[in-house]
Amino acid sequence: MNFLLLKTLIFLFFYIIILPKLSLGYPLFLKINLEFYPELSLLKGSLFTKLNFNENYNFITSKFLIKEIKTSSDILFFDQKGFLKVSTIKNRSPLYISFEKSINFLIFPITIINPPFPYPDKPFIYEITIKIPRTFKNMEILIPSDELEIKKTKNFLFYTFKNLKPILNPCIIISTFKLKKISFSYKNLNLYFYYLPQITPLCSKDLKNFFKSFKTLAYLLENVGGTLYPFKKLYIIIVPENFSNIQSFSDVLLINSSILKDVKYFLHLLAKKKLEQGLFLENKEIIDGLILSLIHI
Repeated sequence: MNFLLLKTLIFLFFYIIILPKLSLGYPLFLKINLEFYPELSLLKGSLFTKLNFNENYNFITSKFLIKEIKTSSDILFFDQKGFLKVSTIKNRSPLYISFEKSINFLIFPITIINPPFPYPDKPFIYEITIKIPRTFKNMEILIPSDELEIKKTKNFLFYTFKNLKPILNPCIIISTFKLKKISFSYKNLNLYFYYLPQITPLCSKDLKNFFKSFKTLAYLLENVGGTLYPFKKLYIIIVPENFSNIQSFSDVLLINSSILKDVKYFLHLLAKKKLEQGLFLENKEIIDGLILSLIHI
């Protein structure tokens, strides 16, 4: 079969069969306030949202100490797996949750907090404000988002992160050192690379050379689900070699520096991430098949 015809058939399958299942309706807007107590290794927070009409939600709560819940929803209970199950037949029914979570952020130079707050099993958007003491100003906290605002008082720093692109798997990154950052752009995709030169054998020249190679193949991402990438920003956290596992969150990818030697593999990681975290596909066989069929290197 002609390759162009095969590619067209795959696109038709993708858009007609799969995309209707990805309809998000109106994603929940979560307003989250967090307060970090480094001396206690403790994160305290609250979440507020208004639930959509006639929807069922499972909020991830198993890794938190839930302090209080307020809601006018019709059904509310915890299941055996630690999910808070919420159902409502009322439109815009409010839900408030206050919680705590222990965080040991001193074991490794970079700590990934996931889940960082209770969140639903359906894509959502958010505004997160996190308060930290100014005495810990050398510590870096990153919540990958479209917008960031920083306010300072005499004793505290307030970081406000906003994201209007629906996500499903958030995280917070805490570093006990200041992270080095370098960014690159290709069409609508902005790549932000973060690394610690103290523990990662990298320099800006290495990343510039990598991006030159990446640009020659990046167009292939447009074969997978249309536009180049669903996120305006993609955060690449480069960790030491002994962090062997690749970790992927909504708009975050944790990799070790050796992966940057293989641009083709990095491209496959982004294609997989685009399908899973951007278009919310769940079927592993479909994901692998689409990548194999639509990205030819």
